Amino acid sequence: MLTERATAPSSTFTRRDFVRLAVGAAILVVAMTAIFALDLLPRRLVIEVGDVASADIVAPRAQSYPSDILTAEARDKASRDVDLVYDYSTEKATQIAQVQLAKFERQVRPIDMAFDEATKPDERKSLLESALPGLTDQVRITLVGLTKERWVAVRAEASRVLDLTERRELRDTAVEPAKVALTGQMAGGLNEAERTLAAQVISPLVVANSSYSNDQTNLARQDAARAVAPVMVDYAVNETIVRHGERSRRSPWRPSMSSA
Repeated sequence: MLTERATAPSSTFTRRDFVRLAVGAAILVVAMTAIFALDLLPRRLVIEVGDVASADIVAPRAQSYPSDILTAEARDKASRDVDLVYDYSTEKATQIAQVQLAKFERQVRPIDMAFDEATKPDERKSLLESALPGLTDQVRITLVGLTKERWVAVRAEASRVLDLTERRELRDTAVEPAKVALTGQMAGGLNEAERTLAAQVISPLVVANSSYSNDQTNLARQDAARAVAPVMVDYAVNETIVRHGERSRRSPWRPSMSSA
């Protein structure tokens, strides 16, 4: 009967084993290299306005871009810098001046009649005392004491200043100051009392010929905003565009960018 012997495993490192080891090592090296290479390559980041950056985003090249935020700020400032627009025009002022001068002629007609040569002294005094009810007592005394020649001078100067006042732009916010300044505008050789009389005669006739226009102001502000060109922002290579943890304040960035 034959005796069976156990087969001992061979401890010899064969060529076939070497090939297997080499292939396995190569695969491992390639896999590890690929893994590390992914961390070294720039990653493509797409960030929208308002997004929080997960890493510092730097520029891969020098470039410029239109900043929506800075452009909006510049356009808003241009709009706010526009003055209020009033509806004054030369044609409108001329029409108002003509209307107010016609009213002036009607209001002083009783005074003209009082100084007519055919008017008797008692009737003249009565007409002068009742004309222009808005006159102060002192100014009324001046009027009653005038001669025909002095009234002609007062009348002419009052008419001239009224016409000049209404032909120039007079905003609705400046009417009262304009009335206060009437006495100082009187010339024509009048004395102080006569200048005051002329000013009081035309003061109620001084009206605005220029009023604030909301529609025209809005149009002017829109035009000013549209005239502002887009604000360009320059950046250099490797300059940080958005820092880690910050919100993006510009238009979406589409090209590939590196993250630090």
